[in-house]
Amino acid sequence: MAKANSAQSTATDALSKANAAQSTADQAMSTANAANQKADEANVKVERMFKKAMMK
Repeated sequence: MAKANSAQSTATDALSKANAAQSTADQAMSTANAANQKADEANVKVERMFKKAMMK
């Protein structure tokens, strides 16, 4: 019985750590998506500036 309880405790701990890792991964993905959006916005601005410069 003690080994079963120990195994259950270990499994519960592993699940908790996996959930924490998933949360961290979700935060990282959110940050990466936000950075990608900002990069896209900056790229649009650079393209506009380039087109204006080429028209002069």
